[in-house]
Amino acid sequence: MLKKIDIDYLWEGLVLCFDVYDSSGRVLLLNKGETLTDEKINKLKKFNPDDCRVSIDYTYYDEIMSGLDAPVFIRERLFEDNFGYTRLCHEIESLFSMWVKHRYIDSDKAMQIMRAIYKKSEESSFADILQCIQAPRKKQDKLYRHSLNVAFLNAKIGSWLKLSDEDIKMLILSGFLHDVGKIKLFSALLNSKGMSEKEEIEMLKKHPVYSYDMLSLYGRFDERVCMAVRTHHENMGGGGYPEGVESDEIPVFGRITSLSNVYDNAVSSESYDDKKNCFTVYRQLYEQEFGGLDMQLVNIFLKNMMKELVNTEVLLSSGKTAVIKKMFSDSLDYPIVDFNGYIRKTDEELYCKQIFIK
Repeated sequence: MLKKIDIDYLWEGLVLCFDVYDSSGRVLLLNKGETLTDEKINKLKKFNPDDCRVSIDYTYYDEIMSGLDAPVFIRERLFEDNFGYTRLCHEIESLFSMWVKHRYIDSDKAMQIMRAIYKKSEESSFADILQCIQAPRKKQDKLYRHSLNVAFLNAKIGSWLKLSDEDIKMLILSGFLHDVGKIKLFSALLNSKGMSEKEEIEMLKKHPVYSYDMLSLYGRFDERVCMAVRTHHENMGGGGYPEGVESDEIPVFGRITSLSNVYDNAVSSESYDDKKNCFTVYRQLYEQEFGGLDMQLVNIFLKNMMKELVNTEVLLSSGKTAVIKKMFSDSLDYPIVDFNGYIRKTDEELYCKQIFIK
């Protein structure tokens, strides 16, 4: 019996223990014993571009889908697809593309996405969400992944603050819509000629206002959401943009979205080196390295994050895995872990790289 599998779940170097047929199961494409190469995988995709699936013996389907022998990027893809993260990213991309085509943000569709994120956030641990956040980002997907990540982070922070369900839902909207103004800016930047890097940066700083204007256009979005997207780049001590307001002039939803935005940008693949990861970012938040954030919110975020990550499996710099047993606020980048029954504190030589992708 044959079963269909997405070609994206196959990888270069996989030695086939099965014959590979087209999605109909009638045409033999690759023979058992062959080793997959990128060229062979691309040929499989081109065989039927409208259905990027192949058929394999059902007895091997679960083995492939378990991802146990797969490279990290395949395990990440499997986890995100099963989690529902990939679908939510596509939904946000579809929502944003409405502005490009119709100069309109569909509030009904936005509400549907918000409810789906709210449900997923309620039933998911912080560690599950971190597995999605820490994954590398393709350039074309960065805006949509970032928007979804900020929505999830806003939801968790709202929950930790014990806000009402309605407030948390508005925070989720604020999260995935905070950068929607960049869609308008991308077109302007593509059409700009001879613009200097400094001029481009100044133009990008207009995106909170564009986001606010796009959401306020027909008055269908809650004013708390509109003001959150407008103020998520303001600083508590002043000097932010677009208005340079400070402290209590920045609404709470704006401050929460600012924290989520800073955290997600800090752990994104563009800011990674071998020793920079989410644990390093926790320490940087504690030491106020980013500046401009509401430290009361930061402390609540860190306190709850430390609780949530206890008993979470992590990948160590040695390539082995361990389980977090305790974290301390003054050394957040070096948790105490259980390493094969041996309890030890991580350090510069043996440190936590990321949440382990299961």
